[in-house]
Amino acid sequence: MSFTNGLEIEKDDAGIKNALWRTYSRDDIGIWFDVCWWLVFGAVGILLRFHKLGSLPLSDIEVENALLAWLIVGGQELVDTNWLANSALVYFTQIIIFWFTDVANSISARVVTALCGSVLIFTPFLFGRHLGRVGACVMMALFAVSPSLVMISRTADGMAISLVCLVIALLGIESANNLKVRHGIGMVVIGLVLGIMCGRSFVIPVLFIMFILFRSTYLTKQVFETLRTSNFNGVLAYVLIGLLVVTSFFRYRYGFMVLAEPWDHWVLGWSSYSSMHSELMIPEMVFLNQPLLILLAVVGLFISQNARSIERNLLVLAICGLLYGIVYSGVQSRDVVWVIIPLYVVCARVMVWVSQSEWSGHELIVATVEGIILGSLIVFGYIVVGGQEFTLRTADYGFDRNIIIQVLVLVGMLVLVVALFSAGWSARVSMVSVMIILFVFSTVWSIHRSWTMVEATNGAHANNWHKTWNTGSDKLMLKTLGNLSLRYVGHPREVDIKVIGPFNRQLAWSLRDFSNVKWSENPALVSYPSVILTPGLSESIIMDPRYMGQEFQLYHDYYGHSNIVAKDKRNSKSRPSGTNFDTIVVWTRQGDTNP
Repeated sequence: MSFTNGLEIEKDDAGIKNALWRTYSRDDIGIWFDVCWWLVFGAVGILLRFHKLGSLPLSDIEVENALLAWLIVGGQELVDTNWLANSALVYFTQIIIFWFTDVANSISARVVTALCGSVLIFTPFLFGRHLGRVGACVMMALFAVSPSLVMISRTADGMAISLVCLVIALLGIESANNLKVRHGIGMVVIGLVLGIMCGRSFVIPVLFIMFILFRSTYLTKQVFETLRTSNFNGVLAYVLIGLLVVTSFFRYRYGFMVLAEPWDHWVLGWSSYSSMHSELMIPEMVFLNQPLLILLAVVGLFISQNARSIERNLLVLAICGLLYGIVYSGVQSRDVVWVIIPLYVVCARVMVWVSQSEWSGHELIVATVEGIILGSLIVFGYIVVGGQEFTLRTADYGFDRNIIIQVLVLVGMLVLVVALFSAGWSARVSMVSVMIILFVFSTVWSIHRSWTMVEATNGAHANNWHKTWNTGSDKLMLKTLGNLSLRYVGHPREVDIKVIGPFNRQLAWSLRDFSNVKWSENPALVSYPSVILTPGLSESIIMDPRYMGQEFQLYHDYYGHSNIVAKDKRNSKSRPSGTNFDTIVVWTRQGDTNP
């Protein structure tokens, strides 16, 4: 009787009884490990994307889509008739959410983006043919806890949806090229059409997909063949769906232009004008958020020298992403994704190489000891410098010389430990141990950094994504306006409000539930409204003694000197978003009747 059979069933005097345990094959253990891996990192990634989703105020780009969608749903008047959404698909999904829920807030504006970001966590398994089982698991973990991907999934600017559209197109290319499935080209077309509706965040994916298509003669022929054989009904269906999206069921007549305008602004972004961000913003975000992954990726580049061309193509994409972030004056924080995703693929390649190593008992002990020593040094380094805020912009922040010396000493100790273990035992075992430690601590660091950015209690680590955070006075101001509305008209949202100053979308979003808001740059009081709102820097604008004012500071800024309506780079040439409304003075008329 075999050992396995002996464990499964035993006979005794009483008959047949079950064994205390049963054995599993390596495939069974691998399946259970994969399931546990999916559950753990899937839960962590979803938590990071939905936890306090509405804690930070909408950015200027987010508020463009959300406010316009809410005005359309509510049938309210558009102050700016040339106002176009920067992402037709985001705008369309927000209209659907606002329409069904009848609620417009930061959570409902971002929920579709967070869902798309959650879907992205599991997409590496769709490309297991190229990544392998271990590589797909590693990429899933990196996708789940990546600080940059977490913030992209929490920002309704179209990038998360663009990445999903890119995945659809790449799956179509995979099906058409390798599986020879005819509907693969259809998936490519759908991914491209939906992606273009996402706005200029789909610029790089379009170029990447076109590069892949034109490199393959077979795919190019398939595309032209599909276009040639497409019937009129299919084309008409695509056109009708596109019109429904960009015009929101034909209710938004300016929607026909929404496809072209974001791309027009992308072209204008190449012109020379003042940039809000540092030229080194993209390298800075990569370096500060996941420094250990850079070391892991460097090793991966050496491993991938003799590998398939996928890593080399992705390396070209990463280099182009870095150059794009440096050269393009209209770069946004979300553009870091074109650098980090290639790095993740290379890191996955490293861990696949590690998983293929065979270990003896002695080598396992040596690797464990080295890992403990390296881990202790990394933990010590985090205790020393982990709470420091570094930046590559030395003009804004000065480095502490003592901290730099400590970091260099720590790096020297790490190199010395690796060199000693390589010389004393095995360079291969030492290198594998280093790779495992880098991956483990990089994952832990990413979780810590992502959680800190999600909490954003004082703006730490999130200043490249959000310029402001709420002080809590915004809720107090809205409650005050509601009480004044009850006092004057008996309804919490119908008081007549006059805002003195240019139309400001951030403030308009805060006042979205009030139906009787008028905007005017003329401070003259003709009709004597019940409530007047003015910027905090213009308190003397109301000289009438019949009005009393109360100041509310709505937002703090991360840098301490910029204001809430600093112009978004994309709009700095065409549509200024307003003036200083981070501090609001609420003026209320004394008495219940007009003077």
